[in-house]
Amino acid sequence: MTTEERESTRHELFLTKFHLQTVLPDKSNITADSLRSLTTKQEEEQPDTDEDIGNDDASPVIGTAKSKEGSLPALSSWKKPSKRNECCICLECYNPGEAICVPITKECSHVFHQECILKWVKKNDKCPLCRVELL
Repeated sequence: MTTEERESTRHELFLTKFHLQTVLPDKSNITADSLRSLTTKQEEEQPDTDEDIGNDDASPVIGTAKSKEGSLPALSSWKKPSKRNECCICLECYNPGEAICVPITKECSHVFHQECILKWVKKNDKCPLCRVELL
């Protein structure tokens, strides 16, 4: 198996093992629990159809979830960033519109930028912080 084939296979596995989402303008979905709940709600509202299967043009990011007002607490813009407001790999704060993800397994509650964790899982199977098996 070539390196390119291996990376492609790991990318496909990554897409099945992580909840993907776009950071909302109010940053209400940057915790593991909120990200998982928004993704689960979206999947329940939009069941897979035969037309969706095999669509190569689809973006790996699920899209922007619309939350009901008041259902999730908004983070104040003046609030000093905490560890929950930044990617565990690059240590950059999450910005609205960026692609983020959390592992499907509830054993790991770390949230990552999609690009950061994708680079990590191309060579590693475990979370860079808690060492829980991700792939």
